[in-house]
Amino acid sequence: HSFLVVAREEDREELLRLHDSFIKGEEGIELPAIWRVHRRDGKEIRISATARRYTDTAGEVFKVTTLTDITEMELLRRLKADAERIVRHDLRGQLSGILGGAQLMLTDEDLAPENRQYATYVYESAQTMDNIVNHSLDFAKMEEGIYDLRPVEVNLTEILYHIKKGLEPLLITRNVSMEFFLSDSKLSEDEPLRLSGEREKLTVLFNNLLLNAIEASEPGQEVRVVIDISAEGFRIHIHNQTVVPAGFRERFFDKYSTTQTGKTGLGTYNALLVARAHGGEIRMTSHIGEGTTVSVLLPLG
Repeated sequence: HSFLVVAREEDREELLRLHDSFIKGEEGIELPAIWRVHRRDGKEIRISATARRYTDTAGEVFKVTTLTDITEMELLRRLKADAERIVRHDLRGQLSGILGGAQLMLTDEDLAPENRQYATYVYESAQTMDNIVNHSLDFAKMEEGIYDLRPVEVNLTEILYHIKKGLEPLLITRNVSMEFFLSDSKLSEDEPLRLSGEREKLTVLFNNLLLNAIEASEPGQEVRVVIDISAEGFRIHIHNQTVVPAGFRERFFDKYSTTQTGKTGLGTYNALLVARAHGGEIRMTSHIGEGTTVSVLLPLG
């Protein structure tokens, strides 16, 4: 019971009960538990404790407990959470200004059609970003594997064309085209492809991948999206003609991994999280002479 030397007074009775139960039980390993304890210098710290039960040659049962100081880890986790809350708050403030400005422009009856179109792009893109900020905590839960998906019926065609509309200014600026196909035929905007999922999360997934494909393309090239449907679900292939550097391919979906200056390296990582949260998968292939294809598999239901 040497652990009780540093345990808090209010925890000692519970620790003794758990110890006796563990020694008498059939399980050989005690699951990790988090405790607040006092070091011998009086400072309170947080530890993770894991125990294993052994029997010596004389038949005596004893326990070995491994303690890990997680005080700094817990502090960093709290700091990260606080920083993310501050960032979400500050981003919301800026996005409110963008949304308000775009809305004000759209109320102008004399606004030229082209300017109205661009103001609509700004408004819808800001709305998408606002949704991402609002749901950023969901991505942290996806990382931990504890996200509770809330699927509804969504229209994949509508999602893809909505994203293309928002990316139109970038496509024009970079002189890159984008086309959607259902197998070998062009996918019409009014041809629904229905699956079960969360629209906002799927929008983030495909927006990130399509944006990457556009930014990787050279002027005059095409981003081609081909959708195949089978018993296992929708397989969406996003192809561009540029090759991913060989040394970067294994890290393509890693967090903070990027080859572009000024980028966070979160786009493909978040796409991976969303695909997995939907029970799907995501892969990338890249070969000289063939270009790069990112393939997303999403179950039908």
